This record gives sequence, C-alpha cells and structure tokens, in this order.
Amino acid sequence: FNYRMSELQAAFALAQFKKLDMILERQKKNQILLLELIKDIGFEFRTIPDPEGDIGDSIVFFLDTNEQAEYFVKRMAEEGLATKNLPDAIKWHFAKHWGHMFREYNFYNDGLNHWKKSDEILSRSIALPVMVNMTNDQINDIAAKLLKIAKEL
Repeated sequence: FNYRMSELQAAFALAQFKKLDMILERQKKNQILLLELIKDIGFEFRTIPDPEGDIGDSIVFFLDTNEQAEYFVKRMAEEGLATKNLPDAIKWHFAKHWGHMFREYNFYNDGLNHWKKSDEILSRSIALPVMVNMTNDQINDIAAKLLKIAKEL
C-alpha cells in the first residue's frame, strides 16, 4: 500500500475533520435510540468496555446458535435490512479464514483450533450498522422489523 496522500487529498481531509464532532454526535444519538427500541429483543448485546470511546457505528448482539443467527440474517435481508461485518464480512475480518497465515507462520499451524471460542461467538453474532443520516422514522422501521424477526424465533 502507498499511504502517502497528495496536497489536494489532505485539503479534503482537513475539511472533513471539521464535521467529525457532528458526525460522532449524530451517530451516537442514532445508536442510543435504536438500542433503546430493541433492548427487549431477547438477545444478549455486546458489552462496550468504554462507552465514551465508542463511535456508535454498530450494535452487536448474540443469538443462541449459529443456525439462529443464519436464519435471523436471512430474514433481515428479506426485510431489506443489512448487517455490518458480522456475519457478512467475517472471512475478511477473522484470522480463522486467513489461510496464507497458516502456510507462512507455523505458530498458526493448528488452524481453527487456535480460535475456537472466537469462532463460536462470532458465528452467532450479528452487527447492525448505525448510519449518521438515519432518520427517526428509519430507526423506528428498523427496530420494528428486528422485533418482528425476533418473535419468529
């Protein structure tokens, strides 16, 4: 990767940084509202060790089994809802799927056995994306759909 940026890219970045506080404030507000609406969904939510440091870009919850998570995600897609990294991009974000590491570094030669607990947790995890520009109506609609799917389980 070549991470050097041009002066023009730097100028855009500096202009964007002026929006950072507003973006984080809205994102957090949207996360809190959505979480409040689905807090009784019946699933365990991820514990945030530093709530003040959380940027509010997602809400992660855990179902009891991988099969339940797969069903839930399928129903979310049918309802027009997306996920964020869990479970859709797990192969990019979880070392269990990085075969090149197993070949190149022998301390990973036990493969999946190295991350059994992580694999168990991640396979039943769902991450809901929280967007900066979500309206209250959109948040209410998402919550209603999630609660509907949860009742089906």
